[in-house]
Amino acid sequence: MYQPYDYQQACLDTVQAVRDRGRALVVMATGLGKSVVMAFDAKKWRSQQGGRVLFLCHNNDILYQAKATFEAVNGTGNSYGYFNGIEKDYHEVDFLFASLQTMERYKDLFSVDEFAYVMVDESHHSRAGTFRSTIEYFKPKFLLGVTATPNRLDDLDIRQIFGEEVYSLPLEEAMARGLLTPVDYRLLTDEIQLTEALRADDGTRISIAELNRKIFIPRRDQEIAKIIACNVAELENPRIIIFCSSIAHCQHLARFIPNSFAIHSGIPHKERSVRFEMFRQGLIGTVLVVDAFNEGVDIPQANMLVFLRSTVSQTIFLQQLGRGLRKSDGKNKVVVLDFVSNCERIKMVHSLWKDVDERVQHNAIDKKKERGSILPMTLNISSVEFIETIVPLLNIIDRVRQNFYITWEEASAAARRLGIKTKKEYRLRYKEDPRLCSVGNLDYSYADFPGLTVFLGGQMKDFYPTWQAASRSARALGARNKKEYALRYKEDPELHSNPDRHYADFPGWCTFLDKYYPTWQDASKAVHQLSIENRKEYLRRYKEDEKLNTRPDQHYADFPGWDTFLGRKTKDLYPTWEEAFAAIVSLRLTSSNLAMEYRLRYREDPRLPADPWRVYSHFPGWAKLRGKFRQ
Repeated sequence: MYQPYDYQQACLDTVQAVRDRGRALVVMATGLGKSVVMAFDAKKWRSQQGGRVLFLCHNNDILYQAKATFEAVNGTGNSYGYFNGIEKDYHEVDFLFASLQTMERYKDLFSVDEFAYVMVDESHHSRAGTFRSTIEYFKPKFLLGVTATPNRLDDLDIRQIFGEEVYSLPLEEAMARGLLTPVDYRLLTDEIQLTEALRADDGTRISIAELNRKIFIPRRDQEIAKIIACNVAELENPRIIIFCSSIAHCQHLARFIPNSFAIHSGIPHKERSVRFEMFRQGLIGTVLVVDAFNEGVDIPQANMLVFLRSTVSQTIFLQQLGRGLRKSDGKNKVVVLDFVSNCERIKMVHSLWKDVDERVQHNAIDKKKERGSILPMTLNISSVEFIETIVPLLNIIDRVRQNFYITWEEASAAARRLGIKTKKEYRLRYKEDPRLCSVGNLDYSYADFPGLTVFLGGQMKDFYPTWQAASRSARALGARNKKEYALRYKEDPELHSNPDRHYADFPGWCTFLDKYYPTWQDASKAVHQLSIENRKEYLRRYKEDEKLNTRPDQHYADFPGWDTFLGRKTKDLYPTWEEAFAAIVSLRLTSSNLAMEYRLRYREDPRLPADPWRVYSHFPGWAKLRGKFRQ
């Protein structure tokens, strides 16, 4: 049974006090239970006003978690449903949990006043063009926006939609008050070239990007794995999230991390969901992720975070850090291993640590009590030399930044005074002002750089909020490959010139431009026309139809198995994973490599599938099987 904490109740009281305004914005740090607050406020609203509640968000995982929380708070006497790309409950439920992407396409099926209360989670996304049009389509009696990070890099203000914050509890304050798990933050900087760092302070013109290249040496994956293993040894029940820089890096590093799974956009959605649930339930100890778990995903048990992607975006940094901050039984701290590789990250972490420490002291003075023995954030640095060098290095960073304009706004004003209007002109003329950096260093020199269009005085383009929406437009233009897209994308002003860079979960050009058959059923029909009879023949002949994919089993999230795909008679498999599990146990596998032995022997039982993980969504895994075989 949920009961709101004191700070959650304070937020609820504040929102209740401003009901007559018809809208409100709540800012609450990651890990403080935003969905719990929303569920309790919805319960109070329904008891006072009645009417249906619409919960909007851009992420399906958040929708699933929110529905579970709302059910726990509001009880089984209400009805709950989804409205997303998978299922649509339309008009028949009291609480509708809808993705903004799907609702954007189907909003006309709802009346503008169908929902008495509309809630928008992760509302910092609300200023994206199609998201905003969806939110403003509905005319509820009350509109609530909730976010941990209200300020956007593009300066678009969500307060135009929800009004000013009525309640704000930022991360630094929440940590200082002990509302989140204490953080043991470890900067792993043994590979820093200290002499190069100090040598950079000679007054010569140098950019932050050049400073990074001079002083940091990337570690090898095998070395990173060993360092992680050493730090994990001190945790009783380690649950680790490793944030990787790319899919290729993620896959390579996973080879050195035992009991781990990768989670990224290259893996079918169904398989990603299974792996996430296995991690949540403790069946696997480590997940390596790429542009996942950045926001909204609730994993209270996570007690170690590993940063291998040193983003200069403070918003993404705080969202990723938030994955380990929620309190949980038996968890006394979260260990953060940051394999730092840029100066801005050092400055960001040092600033957070300093801010939290100052707030702790301020709160202690306000309440006339001594500081507690457990600090909310400790900053540990692996190299003794670097401890002595961090302050000089921070000064170097500041001086390097001062060689150029300190903010992008100042640099922008200088460029416009020179009359520079285009990227090409900027490249030719930026040296006319010695405080302007090259176009290639603008992103590195200014963490909140808004893009060259805005920098040179133009308006920020409102691109499609998701690659799926952009994909529909690109396909409507008839672009069949990357080259044709580059020639035609300007026909739609909401299309980005480089969608593969703009969208973190970009699925690849073939999927984006719908090069392949849209469903496995369509692909299966094409295979039948080619008279392909088995998987080996498919791999040899699929190129005879340019719309067939190399790996349909990975490309289609609902792939039914090769037998069905190729039109062969489907095996009479065990209907549940429990029955299949028992049958596998009866095989008495003995090899140290259970997966390999199973592949060789599963045909001994005609009702066992070649790959039980694809057939049974909750199949537990080899770790549990290995325990059975030891009995």
